[in-house]
Amino acid sequence: MVQTKAIQVCLAGIGGICRDHNKRFICCFSAGVGRNHAITAEVLAIRQALITARSMNFYNLVIESDNLTAINLLWGKTQSKPWRISNLLADCLQLARFFNEVSFQHNFREANAVADLLASDAATSQSPLMLRLSPSTCLSCHLYDNCTGSVFLR
Repeated sequence: MVQTKAIQVCLAGIGGICRDHNKRFICCFSAGVGRNHAITAEVLAIRQALITARSMNFYNLVIESDNLTAINLLWGKTQSKPWRISNLLADCLQLARFFNEVSFQHNFREANAVADLLASDAATSQSPLMLRLSPSTCLSCHLYDNCTGSVFLR
């Protein structure tokens, strides 16, 4: 699951969490991405998820995003691509070729408070890319709530 925080053009952050097929934590990432539109930040998060998965030698991926526009662009369901993200979209599609299977799926933000938290913190701090192979105590609580079906409303 990837997540971004950006309202219009403002300081944005990306965050993502990688889990196995049993929803167990594998790793997570976050980064500040400067002043960006929400769609740009979202595609940056998807690209970072693909880069991270490739570096960890994963073969089959399900990438979830709460941005339906980004998902539709990656599936080719939207004909007009915003010029500012056309190269990022091409990067994502090129990276996807390295895997046996990649599925881009829409998921509501409430379904993953962890990625939302990572993106929010990164937007505020504008920290460089951070990859964590074990969750912090704070993330562990959110991971537990998420795996047990707790929903966090906006």
